[in-house]
Amino acid sequence: MAHVRGREISRPIEEIKAEAEALVSNGCKEITLLGQNINSYGKRLAGNVTLGDLLIELNKLDDLERIRFVTSHPADMSRDLILTMSRLEKVCEYLHMPAQSGSDEVLKRMRRGYTSVYYYDLIAFARELMPHITVASDFIVGFPGETDEDFQQTVKLMEDLRFQNCFIFKYSPRTGTKAAELPDDVPDEIKRERNQKLLELQKRISLEENKKMVDKHVQVLVEGASKSDPNRLSGRTRKNHIVVFHGAQELVGKLVDVTIREVTDLTLFGKLTS
Repeated sequence: MAHVRGREISRPIEEIKAEAEALVSNGCKEITLLGQNINSYGKRLAGNVTLGDLLIELNKLDDLERIRFVTSHPADMSRDLILTMSRLEKVCEYLHMPAQSGSDEVLKRMRRGYTSVYYYDLIAFARELMPHITVASDFIVGFPGETDEDFQQTVKLMEDLRFQNCFIFKYSPRTGTKAAELPDDVPDEIKRERNQKLLELQKRISLEENKKMVDKHVQVLVEGASKSDPNRLSGRTRKNHIVVFHGAQELVGKLVDVTIREVTDLTLFGKLTS
């Protein structure tokens, strides 16, 4: 069996916590835990260590304001982890969990290890515990054997779950993967058409959801100058919304309150709350 990215390795909690403490001592306010499959953290460590255990330890750090983690594989996402997220005040209400497809047949050929119903249930459970959580996803269109019906099931999943944002890709064979052994039988023209449809659908959903934020007050961790307008600052909310506003450079690295005035599908624009 080919391992395209190598075998998973988990760093000890003590090592990660020590690194986090050093970052916080230098003024870091937010830490993002990264992994190809972050919620399988604990593999090859002694004892039954989980990502939840790591989150609990990091949540104890003084002066650390926020904790995020990406990317989550649905097959390894447990209800216990979601429950832990909901109980830790420093863990952000944001989940990046790629669905890849809304079709069970496609998911089976992808060897994803879950069904669409399982995915729906995970999101429902997370939103039950954290009603304001935002969820991002990834999708692949044109996977070998994907029919029009399969694609429509993906469209339905996106419409039903209303993701904050999605990364959408056209399938292309990757050497060394099991999928590369399957016939690449979806015409490129169909792949492009499906890709565009999902992009347009997600843009509409993101805009509709962002419009609900107008006149709301949000807490923003200021990251620096806006890439599109260096005269304004940019930062993120706990729920991973990008917020742009006018403010002094000395606010970079600090938490500020902003009132949202305008939105696009990708960005919230606001004013510092006095």
